[in-house]
Amino acid sequence: LRWFSREELRNSREHVSLPGRPSIARAMIEDWMGQALTDDD
Repeated sequence: LRWFSREELRNSREHVSLPGRPSIARAMIEDWMGQALTDDD
């Protein structure tokens, strides 16, 4: 388990796998980030 700041998550997307689109966890992360995330972000 690791915690990220918004900036850290934005800067480490190539090394971090996000939960799948239909998951509640993904929706919570996108809400926290303030934007929808694509798999390319």
